[in-house]
Amino acid sequence: IVPLTVSQRTLRDRVVQRVADALNADGFYESITLSFVDEKLSTLFTPRQTPTILSVDHSTRRLENVLRQSLVPSLLVARRENERHNNFNVSLFEIAAVFLTPNPGEPNSEPRVISFVTGQSFAEVKGILQTIASRVNPTNKITARPSDVKQFVEGRGAEVFLNDKFWGWFGELDRQYTDQLDLRDVCV
Repeated sequence: IVPLTVSQRTLRDRVVQRVADALNADGFYESITLSFVDEKLSTLFTPRQTPTILSVDHSTRRLENVLRQSLVPSLLVARRENERHNNFNVSLFEIAAVFLTPNPGEPNSEPRVISFVTGQSFAEVKGILQTIASRVNPTNKITARPSDVKQFVEGRGAEVFLNDKFWGWFGELDRQYTDQLDLRDVCV
């Protein structure tokens, strides 16, 4: 007889579930996108300013051969596909790995990140971020500072800090970038 025990979810699994639950409660739908994108799409949202694009040279990956450095471009494509099927202003999220150029000072070149796109206002998105942080730990505090990410509308981008530690970015995407995908609705 082999003894069976109930496995426990890891801390990471529990945190991811709380984040997903918070986003679902705010009307977001989870997306699953491919890790490979084409080079043009990979440059659509580049807040990290990573200089080197990681790609593969293989016959099975001729067009979409770049490892994504952000989830946002793929989520924008999913949003565009929803628009093409008359499902406008859909809010989407994904929790997955991105692939960064390894740097000596950064131990994790494949961090797991949370990204989402929505048509909600800048203030509403900040509230969603606070909700996510609070669901993980009620004592978490979110602060935001102006960001100079070039893909954001001037004055409508922010760096987000969780308990004074850098957590990411949010902002309204400039039409110059969303028009490349023929998106109709505003994207934050």
